[in-house]
Amino acid sequence: DYAFVFDSGGDIGGIVLQAPTQLTMELFVKGKAAHAGMEPEKGVSAIRVLSEIITRMPHGRIDKETTSNAGIISGGKATNIVAESAYCKLEVRSINPAKLRSVEARIKKTAAETAARHGAKIRITRNLEYSGFSLREDSPVVRMASSAVRKIGKKPRYESSGGGSDTNIINRAGIKAVNLAIGMRAVHTTKEFIYMRDIASGARLVLALIDSA
Repeated sequence: DYAFVFDSGGDIGGIVLQAPTQLTMELFVKGKAAHAGMEPEKGVSAIRVLSEIITRMPHGRIDKETTSNAGIISGGKATNIVAESAYCKLEVRSINPAKLRSVEARIKKTAAETAARHGAKIRITRNLEYSGFSLREDSPVVRMASSAVRKIGKKPRYESSGGGSDTNIINRAGIKAVNLAIGMRAVHTTKEFIYMRDIASGARLVLALIDSA
């Protein structure tokens, strides 16, 4: 059995051969509360500690296979209190599992050293969200997708993606799956859109895959 997932951006004809493993990490920083106006020197700002951790850790585009992003932060209770706690949720992705583990280790080391230097405490949790996959151009599921793309007059493009999708989960379950471009643009922004011509081409691609089955 094979699976075809329609969840990649770009022009119709894109076939994703590689996608990353993703893990999320949560950082819980505990400082020391104090009155911010009367005796701030007696406090340890968890917000300041967390800010320094985020500034010093690997972030953004690390290399062509690996990214990291701090996406959620919160902390503090009032402006007149040195923040006792702060929180961050971040993610790390890489097509290369060894690189992912390396970045995770660097983040943990940075967090521990920064917290210790300021006299704060830190707790870190991590969760593997999904595993990556890698397919060959000559694998049966890719050949079927390529044939269907050609049937609708398009040229197959073999791509590596930094995004995750149901394709990751299905491959992990032992079913060979491939992710196909459907024309999405400006993905995950308030300007995300798709051209009508790509919707029509995507529908023709679905029919071509059905005919190939």
